[in-house]
Amino acid sequence: MENEKIFDKFLQITPFICALMVVGIHSYNGGSGITARIEGSLSHGLFTAAVPIFMFLSGFLFYRNAETLRDVIAKQKRRLTSDLIPFLGWSGLYYFIFTSAHALLTSNNAEIHICIGTIIKGIVFYKYVFPMWFLFQLIVYIVLAPVLFKLLKNTKVSLFVLCIAAFLAYFKVSWAVDVDNDIRTIFAFNFFFYYFAGAIAVKHQERFIRAINRLARFPLGIMGIILIIVKIFTP
Repeated sequence: MENEKIFDKFLQITPFICALMVVGIHSYNGGSGITARIEGSLSHGLFTAAVPIFMFLSGFLFYRNAETLRDVIAKQKRRLTSDLIPFLGWSGLYYFIFTSAHALLTSNNAEIHICIGTIIKGIVFYKYVFPMWFLFQLIVYIVLAPVLFKLLKNTKVSLFVLCIAAFLAYFKVSWAVDVDNDIRTIFAFNFFFYYFAGAIAVKHQERFIRAINRLARFPLGIMGIILIIVKIFTP
């Protein structure tokens, strides 16, 4: 019980720290000097662990209390509602603003081709709001939740899938689509590796929680391990 309380605190604090790390990644502007080198080391080193940790925790939390396929489908419906609506809303808003600006600004000589297919493709594949890639990946994993749950029921099968994902992630394999000469990733095995690892950890969550509680005493050590894994499986 005490371990779960400590772990719950860990779950409350970690996303906030990771959010700050993501801000750190995007706030780096380059430059020279000692300060710039320190910022670069943090931005391209320590802070790169943020997204993999987010992915791992997302997989863990999604399957944490899902005992049956019915539980998974119920959670899938809730998550699709909470994730898909803001995703399509923000992507659609950005698409409308940018296409309107392109069409209305007289200084812009680029041709604008508007049709239903182009609009749908532009919104679904977040043409004008690239940061939505993270939410897009989560939505893909949520759609696949019943299939992933079936795989998770068998320990050997789930570990085999994780090994395959690790192999493909190491070679930077991903499926992507071209949106007006701009590549958008549909499925990235490196991030799936972290997500599925989190889902597998649910099956052994008592051991996992105890391990986290022990490793919490050595934060630098755990960050070092995470960074090694991140550098191997993330471009």
